[in-house]
Amino acid sequence: MQDVDFIINIDSAPHGIKQRLLSLPNSPFIQQAQFFYYKQGTTLVQVDITPGWQSPYMPTAATEIRRIPHGYVPYISPTDLIVFINSCGLRAQVNKKRVDALDAVTLLELETRNGPLTLNSAQRAVVEQCIADVVTHGPKNDQWWKQRLGLR
Repeated sequence: MQDVDFIINIDSAPHGIKQRLLSLPNSPFIQQAQFFYYKQGTTLVQVDITPGWQSPYMPTAATEIRRIPHGYVPYISPTDLIVFINSCGLRAQVNKKRVDALDAVTLLELETRNGPLTLNSAQRAVVEQCIADVVTHGPKNDQWWKQRLGLR
C-alpha cells in the first residue's frame, strides 16, 4: 500500500486539481492512464484526490494541507484507514474499488490478528453501510468482513 489520499472541499472536480498540479513547473506529478502519481526519483506514489461529498467518513486525524508543518507526514490510525477505505466504494472507477478492497483486506488481516476491531459508533455506521461494496469488489465474503470488523 503506497498511496496518498487527499479529500478536497473545493467545488471543482479532482480532474481540475490534477491538471493544476501537472502544469506546475518541474511538476513531480504524472498521470498514467487512470492513475495519478507523485514521482520522486524512480519511486511512484499513487495519489487519490477525492471530493468531500464522496467520502462518507472523515478520519479524526485528517488535516488541512496548509496546517501541516514542512517535513511532517500526517497519518491516520489503521482503524480509521480501514473505515476510510471501506467508505471509498463510491469511487467512480471499478479498478480503484478493487484496489481499495484488496488494501482493506490486507490491512484488516494485519490489524485483527488478535481479535476483531473495536469501532466507535461513527465508524460502525460507515462500515455497515459500505460492506456490500467491498464484498462485491474484493475476495472476502460478508461474514468475513462482519467478523473482523466486530459487527457480530
